[in-house]
Amino acid sequence: MNRQDNKVMITDDYGMFSFMVGNREIDNSHINRLIKSFKIKPENTPIYVNEHGEILDGQHSFKVRKILKLPILYIVIEGGTLETIHRLNTNRKGWTFDDHARSWTKRADPILDYQMYLDFKKRYKFSHEVITFLLTGSSRKMKDEFVGGQFKVTQLDEAIATARKIEGIKGYYPNNNSNRSFAKGLVKLFGIKEFNYRLFLTKLGYKSLLGKKLEAHNVDEYLTAFVKIYNTNTPTNKKLPLFL
Repeated sequence: MNRQDNKVMITDDYGMFSFMVGNREIDNSHINRLIKSFKIKPENTPIYVNEHGEILDGQHSFKVRKILKLPILYIVIEGGTLETIHRLNTNRKGWTFDDHARSWTKRADPILDYQMYLDFKKRYKFSHEVITFLLTGSSRKMKDEFVGGQFKVTQLDEAIATARKIEGIKGYYPNNNSNRSFAKGLVKLFGIKEFNYRLFLTKLGYKSLLGKKLEAHNVDEYLTAFVKIYNTNTPTNKKLPLFL
């Protein structure tokens, strides 16, 4: 392929280009929206390809231009790979964490940690923040590691056991299921030696507590709220220590 790095070039030879394995899946509904938009006013944003013509960024735009028989504007990035795709899309709204995860599972040497992430998310329906916390035990936000292919699952069995417990509780607080502080507060609660999970579920079912909003904004406040619920009508010798 003729190339001049960082220079926008133009061609109507669609056969010069191909899709790279591991790139985001084509969204046909997005294609249809773009076709309507292009018919009104075509975009002049170039696609990015490597020296082999594999599309690194702009595959939806390429498909639309091909369908509408419009010329292709493109920039060649020498040596562009799947890693380049992730880097280009790190700060763009188009790629979700699921898109990044699926992409890392489709390359020649798939990273199995991302398949564990996808399977876990499909099973438990938690938010990205809660899932990464449960699977790694880390409180850090790990956007760069996740999109860059460095995400590692370190405690799958423990995550599954914890998720099952949270699953039994989340129905009482549906608005908190995507909150990482909520999940971390529960994990801390589960770690208290005297804690009894079945007793806690019983307390959550009290009429006086049903539908009551949790007044908490961080991990310690959630933990304190959970302990107060647990200690409701609990004998003094079986109460949990209050974290204030």
